[in-house]
Amino acid sequence: MIETERIVQAIQAAPLNPRPFNYVVLKRLFAEESYRQLIGLLPRATHYAELRHKDAILADGSCARLEFPLTEESLRTLEGTRRRFWKAVADALRHPLVKHAFAKKLAASIASRSIPADARTNLRISLLRDLPGYRIRPHQDIPQSSSRCSSICQRT
Repeated sequence: MIETERIVQAIQAAPLNPRPFNYVVLKRLFAEESYRQLIGLLPRATHYAELRHKDAILADGSCARLEFPLTEESLRTLEGTRRRFWKAVADALRHPLVKHAFAKKLAASIASRSIPADARTNLRISLLRDLPGYRIRPHQDIPQSSSRCSSICQRT
């Protein structure tokens, strides 16, 4: 079960790191059992689409970064338990309390930038799958983005 309150507590407990830009590292975002489910219930490779950008294109022209947006439309392509699990994750991450906790944590950083009002409230949640050869260089976010949150999970 994905617990919204646990996510909020993780955001509140995380220190704001100022260099090279404001960011937080969230620890214990989900319970151990949820992490096991997360890895076991990842969408199949065929559910992901290429996320084409200059850092993702390999020498042979193929794309080394894939994306599965956690939208209602994409979630409908999943079956049974997998669909229910990822819908619960998406719902928890979109919860107003989670959004408020992030907004409060990053308020000063967001206020100091020239960001359109609609970009401050738009929430896009996706699963990213990086294939061998993917390298991301340090870069500045696009002006329409107020903040970015990434969670890295790997199979051990």
